[in-house]
Amino acid sequence: PPRLADVPNSVRHVLASAASGAVGVTTLAPLEVMRVNMMISGRGWSLRRAFASLEGGWYRGNSADVLAAAIRVGITMPAFATYKRLLQRASEEGASSSPPPEWTVLAAG
Repeated sequence: PPRLADVPNSVRHVLASAASGAVGVTTLAPLEVMRVNMMISGRGWSLRRAFASLEGGWYRGNSADVLAAAIRVGITMPAFATYKRLLQRASEEGASSSPPPEWTVLAAG
């Protein structure tokens, strides 16, 4: 089996980011189920009704959310790290002689 040290850093970053997104969505799944059930019911908000809405399942429909979050965060976090590194490198190169290139302003926003 491959050792963690043998896996490229970029792959480890993507996998760690995907796991982070999946854990976050799974942690908040019961609150999301309550929110959706309360929106659908059309009745007023009450803590008792909110917890009663969980009787059908705390993690109902969670697998689709976990998959979506894992993909989204698995792409977003490494992309952010890459952009940050590129912008830092560009600002270090431009700091000595001239203002930063215009594309760095667009990429930062």
